[in-house]
Amino acid sequence: TWISNIFYFNNPDVDLIIGMGDKWMMSTLFSTRISLNNGFDWFGTSIPGGSVFTFTKISENNVFGGNNEGMFRTQNWGTSWENVSIGLPANIDIEGSCANDRYLFAGTSDHAVWKRPLSDFAITGINKNNSTAPNEFALFQNYPNPFNPETQINFAIPKEENVTLKIYTSLGKEIAVLVDGRKKAGNYSVTFNSSNLSSGVYIYTLSSENFVQSKRMILLK
Repeated sequence: TWISNIFYFNNPDVDLIIGMGDKWMMSTLFSTRISLNNGFDWFGTSIPGGSVFTFTKISENNVFGGNNEGMFRTQNWGTSWENVSIGLPANIDIEGSCANDRYLFAGTSDHAVWKRPLSDFAITGINKNNSTAPNEFALFQNYPNPFNPETQINFAIPKEENVTLKIYTSLGKEIAVLVDGRKKAGNYSVTFNSSNLSSGVYIYTLSSENFVQSKRMILLK
């Protein structure tokens, strides 16, 4: 059963809305707005073009929005946006988008569908091994190590829980979020692509409600 008018917006029709947990994002005819508290308060966001024709949510830290200005990505739920339109024709509308485990797709007003590897954004596929669920959390050493440009990171989850897997520089600066969401018990494998990074030591950290573990890996170009 639908409950009517749970929120009322004093502006044009709501065309699109997405959410994750208590964070929501919506687009109207003239603007895009975000909420961080289940829609009770809304704030404007600075995406070029104002409104969004299509959203694609990979994770809380990777949401893509397309409009008549191009394709954009936010890694902080709409607080700021990065233009990721390089390679797309100029002066076309992004009218639809979606993603699989390898590519981001964009449908455009010139009757074409374009794709870009998620690895361009340091987003990689997550594969679940359907073998027996593990008894405890575990983060394994990446392989190969040293690596260039890709390496495999395996981890185990004994029960369904919210999990993050993040990459940091040796100085502690976060540079990539590979996993961010609720995962079922199982063994997982993630491929990390470092094409846009320079040689050096990097840290990867697996975190859940009651578990945190980090390991070092070496990128050697």
